[in-house]
Amino acid sequence: MSACPTGGDHDWILGDDRKFQCAKCGAQSARRF
Repeated sequence: MSACPTGGDHDWILGDDRKFQCAKCGAQSARRF
């Protein structure tokens, strides 16, 4: 599990190409953690 660098957990939203993106730090992931 990765923590968001802004503090706490990533705030995943569904972005382009069905990938998740953290609304807080912009990290991208193929799946939601």
